[in-house]
Amino acid sequence: MPGLTGIIKEQGNALDIEQLLPKMCEIIRYEDWYKTDLFLDKNIGMGRVSLGILNPDTQPILNENKNLCIMMEGEIYDYGDLKEDLVSKGHKFVVNNDPEFILHFYEEYKSDFAEKVKDLNGIFLFAIYDRNNHELIICNDRYGLKPLYLCDRHDYLLFSSEIKAILQDASFKRKINLGAMAELFSFGYVLGNNTLIEGIKLLPPASIFTYSNAKSKIKQYWNWSEIKKIDAIDEEKIVDELGRLWLQAVERRMQGNGKISVPLSGGLDSRAIVSAIDSKHLPIHTITFGKKNCDDYTIAKRVSEILKIKHHFVEITAERWFSGIEKTVWITEGFFNVIHQHTWDAFDRMKENSDIILNGFLGDAVIGGSYLPKIIDATKNIDEYQNNVFSKMNKRHVSIEDEIKLYNPQIFESLSKYSYFSLKKTIDQEIKSPDENDYFFINNRGRRFILMGTVSVQTKLENRKPFFDNDFIEFVYSLPNEMRSNSYIYNKMLIKFFPATFKSIPWQKTGMPISTSKSIVRGYCLYRGGRFLTNNLLRKMSLSPMFKDNKNYVDYNNWMRDKKELRNYIYSTLLSEKSMNRGYFNSDFIEKVIDDHMTGKTNNAQILGLFLTFELFNRMFIDGDKL
Repeated sequence: MPGLTGIIKEQGNALDIEQLLPKMCEIIRYEDWYKTDLFLDKNIGMGRVSLGILNPDTQPILNENKNLCIMMEGEIYDYGDLKEDLVSKGHKFVVNNDPEFILHFYEEYKSDFAEKVKDLNGIFLFAIYDRNNHELIICNDRYGLKPLYLCDRHDYLLFSSEIKAILQDASFKRKINLGAMAELFSFGYVLGNNTLIEGIKLLPPASIFTYSNAKSKIKQYWNWSEIKKIDAIDEEKIVDELGRLWLQAVERRMQGNGKISVPLSGGLDSRAIVSAIDSKHLPIHTITFGKKNCDDYTIAKRVSEILKIKHHFVEITAERWFSGIEKTVWITEGFFNVIHQHTWDAFDRMKENSDIILNGFLGDAVIGGSYLPKIIDATKNIDEYQNNVFSKMNKRHVSIEDEIKLYNPQIFESLSKYSYFSLKKTIDQEIKSPDENDYFFINNRGRRFILMGTVSVQTKLENRKPFFDNDFIEFVYSLPNEMRSNSYIYNKMLIKFFPATFKSIPWQKTGMPISTSKSIVRGYCLYRGGRFLTNNLLRKMSLSPMFKDNKNYVDYNNWMRDKKELRNYIYSTLLSEKSMNRGYFNSDFIEKVIDDHMTGKTNNAQILGLFLTFELFNRMFIDGDKL
């Protein structure tokens, strides 16, 4: 993902910044048309690699005295009043863009910047250098949706939006973080701010990071717990306010001159976005990927026709997915299981008609309450909650019981139950009660796993995430949890504000419109579940290849079995001498997982995808093999 890179060192350090910084920028420059800006000044170097769409003016930007400079990725919204106040205080604006505003904002409120920065609404990452004090200040948005990795080398600091840029420092010793590896295989993603490489950390959300005199500190300027709950009030007023704030959130993200498109599925969130776009912004384009006859395609096509929006389609096939496996690991740096990235072709298609996409990132969690019901309802205290969360997260991955089979004895001795206790520790650090369940999952599953899908998109297009509008978030999370649970208040808002696209068109998850009564939905879901099980059984028995599941648009389990080239790739990669010599895993266990899958005994695509991801990560980022 394009972004920021940089180095700051202490006086006397021999590191050649002028040589290293361009290498750091070049390694994250995936396209010739990317824009690269460099800043060098004595003992610091900063770089920005961008798509040239948001804030396209050359950076860094300096203040009037030229003692402060800034580089920034991302954008902020609706700061006109704050800017006017700065002008009234004597600040002069020349470029009139987001980074220039932030620079003056910091200059004016430096002493209480932590209190002021929480008012900035957007997704952003910026680095300010104070020349007078040789001090670096890095700040990200409330939710940490622009990743930045840090590597403190004692008398110099490396930072970058991608780990691979930090690895351009030839003196850095590349070593796997075994704890992060255990988390990856237990949960499918890494927790907190860990990475798979020792010595490299992720900047936490809502952080002001300061580096000066070879010392660093991090100050958190906002926390989810600052949102105060309100007592239940008039439901109709809540629906009206929710709808108003949603329309405002989407309208804010229609700003600028970039052409906008929306990846449209059969779910609620992307449909909520396109439904909220004012017709004055047309034309816009939508794109759906999957199978031509799947529910996603038919629903998205119908929504696009109603809204008079141009609809595009990209078919996902085993061959297309397989061809992008190694690219996925290179871009997402081991944090994203390869079986979840199947849309590289779609990015190129979207790029034909747009510069920016609006995506429904975590809308189902924010307003749909998808992380709420089962865990909280079954929980009496925080200890029980932690156990329930572990069971839920560990369900489709390597269980505690299987750890002894997976890892070599020496590794197992140090990692036994590591992920279980790591999860408990992370929960204790991030939330105080089960009612804050969402905060934990958004900060971990959302930020460390689901976000990686949008990191992939960021190689081609800018991303805007309407569900993470500050005003919308603060109102939604002030509501009682039961109003969000099972999309209760979300559905009411969608039906009232957008009846044409929600009242009668089905939801892909249930196959029925969200206006349908619960009893009918339950009955239909039971029918669909029974049909799926029957079809799956018939397919296993080879009685009828005609039965297909229209709900799902990918079939990794059978792709891995049926495609000879893919089968061979899995065996040759995971059981290779190179892989086995790493000393992490028991080869007999891995071979059994593969064989059980290929013979149809079990469906192991999830764990096989993790094995592939981790081995390819080792080859690229530990061994240093080129993609």
